[in-house]
Amino acid sequence: MEIVLLILQVVLGLLFLVAGLGKLANVPQIRDMFSALGYPRWFRVVTGVVEVIGAVALFASIAIPLLAFFAAVWLALIMVGAFLSLVLRVQGRGWFAPVIVLFLLVGVAFLQPMGLLIALIPPQAATTYSPVPSEIVASHEYGSFLESVQVDSTGNIYYTNISGIAPVESIGVVDMSSADGFIHQITPDGESRVWASLPKGTLPNVIALTDDAMFVTVSSTVTPEHHGVWRFSLDGQGESLVTLPQDVYPNGITVGPDGKLYIADSALGRIWQVDPANQKAELWLDDDVLKPRRFVAIGPAANGLEFWNNDLYVAVTDKSHIVRIPLNDDGTPGTPNIHVTGIVGDDFAIDQDGALYVTTHPFNTVVRVSQTGELTIIAGEEEGVVGSTDAAFSILPGQEQILYVATDGGLSEGRSDGTAHIVRLDVGEGSQAEAIETN
Repeated sequence: MEIVLLILQVVLGLLFLVAGLGKLANVPQIRDMFSALGYPRWFRVVTGVVEVIGAVALFASIAIPLLAFFAAVWLALIMVGAFLSLVLRVQGRGWFAPVIVLFLLVGVAFLQPMGLLIALIPPQAATTYSPVPSEIVASHEYGSFLESVQVDSTGNIYYTNISGIAPVESIGVVDMSSADGFIHQITPDGESRVWASLPKGTLPNVIALTDDAMFVTVSSTVTPEHHGVWRFSLDGQGESLVTLPQDVYPNGITVGPDGKLYIADSALGRIWQVDPANQKAELWLDDDVLKPRRFVAIGPAANGLEFWNNDLYVAVTDKSHIVRIPLNDDGTPGTPNIHVTGIVGDDFAIDQDGALYVTTHPFNTVVRVSQTGELTIIAGEEEGVVGSTDAAFSILPGQEQILYVATDGGLSEGRSDGTAHIVRLDVGEGSQAEAIETN
């Protein structure tokens, strides 16, 4: 399909380039056609310029897929105009050709919607930019998607790596059916190894840690028995803990103060609760504030989630909200409320003061959100957080506050040269540079 789409873009680009240059060069046949349609000379020139611009954009979209949708729509509007001109001004003669070209352009736009999807992402709120010291501690070649990172009480870093995938740019998603999933470990002395393997063809593989186990969300349409939450012992041996319904998209996961697991359903915008002791799953909260936008939803609904002071914080990516849900004494959810808006969060970590450090996957930043709602960008592309997916703190005796961030290297944006990283950010007091105002 990708090769067919590439050929189609080249052919359509050449067609409009030749047509546009012909209008600008005042080719007699084209000039006579515009005269027969009753259009003035300037209209022919303007049409030629518009076609050349569209052709160049269509060629450029081969390297920059985000342009494809807009280039195809731009040229499709020209074909709509050509069709109407032929129908209304010359009794419909010759209308078939522009309809065929219009159909092909609509196909390109439909198969390359990534630009539209990015444009529909809610805008970020105004922030300040105050970068902190950074260091790349692990790298994986293009095609790796580092989805989650956690740090245990002894300083071991664990992160998930979905490898061997590439963006299917024609439909704006990634093909996961043959992907391999791994959990990597980096020890305090810097030794790195594959700690465990995950079921093949699954996502998104988000981690939650306890003192004696690791819990990982797994989503699979290929093997329904793998779909849900997996439990790994500390020696890397894993098994399915609980299976969730196929309409649930298990994504973010965290351990509550009650010892139970809380899982975000990123498809339907709900929170599930799992008791590891009896391996029982039940729907904990179904509320409109956690759901995606109607009609224009493009991102996950309820996504990353973490507890702080008996409150569950949830990133609702598609609405660019962080929602706070009190945990009642009897374990039931209190009334959800929007803690902060204007930040497209994927996942986040929370420090001891209640500040959230949010990874803004498509915006390639890590944003600090204070308890009063102040937003500060502490890392961006220069710090290596391209495609930032998750963050976790390591607070060891004698150390500054350290934040580890997982990234996909721009894979989900369609970048063809990105490297996925685990990035260390030193966010301790006094480490921030002078703040710069940004919007």
